[in-house]
Amino acid sequence: TSLPVSSSLSESASAPSRNLEPEPLPDRKSLLQVTALQELGNRQAETNRRLAELTSFLRSRFPQTSAPSSTPDPAQANPSAPEPASEALVQSTVSDCHLPSPPRFDGDPQRVWGFLMQCNIQFNHSPHRFALDSTKISYIIAHLSDCALDWAEVRFSSSTDFNCTYEEFLSEFKLAFNQDIDKSLSSQGLLKMRQGQRSVADFSIDFRIQAAASGWNSSDAIHPASAPPSSPLLRRQVAPRQTPLISPKYPAITMI
Repeated sequence: TSLPVSSSLSESASAPSRNLEPEPLPDRKSLLQVTALQELGNRQAETNRRLAELTSFLRSRFPQTSAPSSTPDPAQANPSAPEPASEALVQSTVSDCHLPSPPRFDGDPQRVWGFLMQCNIQFNHSPHRFALDSTKISYIIAHLSDCALDWAEVRFSSSTDFNCTYEEFLSEFKLAFNQDIDKSLSSQGLLKMRQGQRSVADFSIDFRIQAAASGWNSSDAIHPASAPPSSPLLRRQVAPRQTPLISPKYPAITMI
């Protein structure tokens, strides 16, 4: 009966010995990695905390009313920079409205001044487009027709190089098409004007045009009216009278 007891005692004595065996220690390299990660996490948390404090301080110190623009305005970045004189001149003269092109000039001497006036209006309206003399000359030639265009074809063999300034071109153009009419002849036509079947408005407009062409009360315009008549009887009647005058207030009335 003693044998089973001894065997059970031996087994019970050996069991605790197996449970008390030490567990294997973790690897040293793994411990170092864990420690380093913990240190990095602590530093990141500290950095985030400092950034949050700095952001809160800046917002309380410098409140923003609107979101800042990603691209600053050059005018705001340098407000003291003076504007170039050329740009200021262009901005002051250039308008948004578009002027119609003048009608083509066919060489009629009575319309040469009106045509040149319309061209000069274009040049003054857009000086940046007509900064060169060649551009002005090209614009005028592009608006010629009939005999005026024939003159330009004979005068200029090249359409790109005119070999003259704008002032020289203008002098030749006026010499070719501006035939000055004797003001005394215009004055004679002015004295012969009659209203006829025309309205008062039409007659007044024609009268003013003819009067302006004759010099409008200049000595050349008055000279034909003061010329002695051919009849001796009329000469004696006209002699004591004053020199005829044209009233600018009432252009349709001639004072004799």
